[in-house]
Amino acid sequence: MDAQADAIMRQGDELMSKGDSAGALKLYRDALSIRQNPVEGEAVKMKQERGVLACDLKIGSILKEQGDLSGALQTYREALTTAGSLVGQDPEDAEHRRELATTNEMIGEVVAAQGDLTSALRYYEDARVIRRKLAKSDPANNTWQHDLGLSEDYIGDLLLAKRDPTHAVEAYERAMDLRERLAAQKGGDAWQHDVALSYSKLGDVALTQGSRVEAFKSFGKALDIAEDLAARNPNDIAWQRDLSIYQERMGDVLLERSDLPEALKSFQAALAIRRRIASRNPANADWQLLLAYGVRDVAQVLRKLGRPGEAQPLYGQFRDIADRLAQAHPGDYARQVDRANARYLVASCWDNSKEGIQKSIELVTEAVAILQEVDKSRGLRPRHSSWLTEYASTLEKLKTFEAEAK
Repeated sequence: MDAQADAIMRQGDELMSKGDSAGALKLYRDALSIRQNPVEGEAVKMKQERGVLACDLKIGSILKEQGDLSGALQTYREALTTAGSLVGQDPEDAEHRRELATTNEMIGEVVAAQGDLTSALRYYEDARVIRRKLAKSDPANNTWQHDLGLSEDYIGDLLLAKRDPTHAVEAYERAMDLRERLAAQKGGDAWQHDVALSYSKLGDVALTQGSRVEAFKSFGKALDIAEDLAARNPNDIAWQRDLSIYQERMGDVLLERSDLPEALKSFQAALAIRRRIASRNPANADWQLLLAYGVRDVAQVLRKLGRPGEAQPLYGQFRDIADRLAQAHPGDYARQVDRANARYLVASCWDNSKEGIQKSIELVTEAVAILQEVDKSRGLRPRHSSWLTEYASTLEKLKTFEAEAK
């Protein structure tokens, strides 16, 4: 029976690798049903619980990706109960404790997405307690040390979202200290990669606080490391991805400094990587999303430089990718919001000619309708609610221009 569930799980993993999350979800649920059948024997029950936990974590991940946060949270909480049971049965099993920490972090991520940052922080802190004990118990275990660094990052990200940059920096610096020490002791690309991540996190805080000089320095250090790693590992997609992200973040800093030509260069460099990798992985939704944002970033700068004719086709590409992703993930809140934003941005590049105004009205009408539908079905977050107000106001102005032109 367990062999049957394992085979079904492998089939689900194969579908996930092809981008078929709906098909994978069905298979993972089938495997879960098998693993929930009653069994005899303490050792067999523990093995069964480990299988149930693996199913729940994969199911929760897909539900989260689909935008079903309530379903994901319920599944992750069931996983947390199972993980806690496994630790209770064998407190010395490090993998069980690691899974308990991971499950806490997954719940924290979903709760944060629902807007409850205080509760999310508690879950992340519970995970960090576990990861600190694991890291202390075996300083030579690279996995435990790496996990602890990420745990500090998660807490830093949440504190930054809670507008507590002081404590966010403390968490990021703890991660940096750990990574720099291990990079010096052990060497290797993996630890250098993690050091670059820490520089990027510190750059995020500096940018949030308006410290453009510090942000430039931090992102510059992250970019230097990432460029070296990517050059030495040209076939490593993950490091190519990171390089594109650090180039994007440097572009953000340069935009803050009003250095539009250099910002454009950074965004174009990031986009070139994303086009290359996305073309090799057209079914990978994450890469398509990064490509969409890369196209949008370049278009934004071109528009600021007074080159709307070059920006508009790029915004059109952003819209096309956003539509494909939204169709593939209809329950994903962010993808629907991207659809609306893309239409508004395309409209922003039309001129004030009769045709331009008509095209803009069509696009902004669609953008407003999309946001209204999202607001009706699940409610808009504050930022996107302000977008709806802005889009509706722009639509009224465009209709006034159209009437005056007649």
